[in-house]
Amino acid sequence: LDGVPLSDLCRDQGPLPLARALPLLAQIADAVDAAHGAGVLHRDLKPGNILVDTADAERPRVKVLDFGLAELLAALLGGHPPFRGSMSEVLAGHLGAEPPPLPLPPPVWRALRQALDKDPARRPRTAGEVVRGLREANLEAARASWKATEAPRRLRLAALLAASLAALGLLLPWPPVPPVERWIGDL
Repeated sequence: LDGVPLSDLCRDQGPLPLARALPLLAQIADAVDAAHGAGVLHRDLKPGNILVDTADAERPRVKVLDFGLAELLAALLGGHPPFRGSMSEVLAGHLGAEPPPLPLPPPVWRALRQALDKDPARRPRTAGEVVRGLREANLEAARASWKATEAPRRLRLAALLAASLAALGLLLPWPPVPPVERWIGDL
């Protein structure tokens, strides 16, 4: 098969940015949902079992391989599984501990955290729902980032423009020159 295991890609390039990971996650979710629809549970979904064919750099294709035993999807975004250590420490973490937060925007972490919930009834029902939740969370995080950076910048720019117009009004002869007054009225 053509492609590179996702584990190698992440090891070589580090954790994937969400914008790059989402198209891959969507394809993985489609494959997992198709398998579930056929009554097959993968049980070993991990980056090493995901092959990424980057022959078309704009639209990489994903292939899910080796239907076997379980590992969590979080290692696609965090760069490592949520629990590390000996086998007993990892199992104890999966059974009773909350996964440590990842350095992701809060809405994205909440969406991912929901997929890792210990109570199966509170988890998304399909892999496609997980990806939709991550996509919505990514948009929410982008809006929050815009509000935090761009909105104040635009307010400062508007205040500067208003102050400049006020200063310009003091410098222009009063009453304004009639053609300027007509131009402003037409505007």
